[in-house]
Amino acid sequence: MKLNTFLDADIFLDSFLNRDNGEAKELLELIVNTPNINAFLSDLSIANIHYLTKKKLGENYTKELIRFILVNFKIIPINENVIKSALNSNFKDFKSALEYFASQKYFCEYIVTRNKKAFSTIKNFDIEVLTPKEFLIF
Repeated sequence: MKLNTFLDADIFLDSFLNRDNGEAKELLELIVNTPNINAFLSDLSIANIHYLTKKKLGENYTKELIRFILVNFKIIPINENVIKSALNSNFKDFKSALEYFASQKYFCEYIVTRNKKAFSTIKNFDIEVLTPKEFLIF
């Protein structure tokens, strides 16, 4: 059985831009090398990752990073139903609401983010929210 896991854009940004203590890089490496993990991110995340990495790393290297993502991770679309669900939710952070409802449509069991607080407004989660460190220990 595969673990369906949604990754917040910050996981990729932390890894690519060396913004953390190496946990994000370690997490991506684990996921890429573990066949029983299906890892997802949203199409919105791709745009954010491109925009922020291009500023620091340049266009060509950023395109290589996006290609790496496309080869190793599945992209979840943010569609009208996801947007409506996010708008009607009690999430304080709209981007997190979009990620939650998109990951729900793809039966993700986990969301990995360094901002667990953004997901704390929903009670009785059907998706467990973990930090990269918690996922690595798990």
